[in-house]
Amino acid sequence: FKKMNIFNYPLSDLWGTYTLPWGQTVTSSGYYSHVYQNQYGCDSLVTAYVVVEFPSDSTRNNIGVNLMNPQRNLHIKDVLRLEPRNAAPNNPTKGDLYYDGTMNKIRYYNGLQWVDL
Repeated sequence: FKKMNIFNYPLSDLWGTYTLPWGQTVTSSGYYSHVYQNQYGCDSLVTAYVVVEFPSDSTRNNIGVNLMNPQRNLHIKDVLRLEPRNAAPNNPTKGDLYYDGTMNKIRYYNGLQWVDL
């Protein structure tokens, strides 16, 4: 393949579906790829990452990542990555988490101050 483009598509509000630029309709989050061929015969691979959001009145109350039957509001089966940042977020709220890239620690806001975990 000659080139690869990665597009990150926004959340869908269309009842859990999203139509990709090449016409494919998807109902679940993930990476989707399509091969285009230009007039010179060169192939291009286009990859889109789509997050499909279910509407607030959906019967699906929990969101699962890499599993079909999540048991909590957010249930992740595998690794969760917190992108490092060099300063605490502005206007924190009790329960906020972030990874401090300077201190190399996960930090939690307890409602009064940031605490190292």
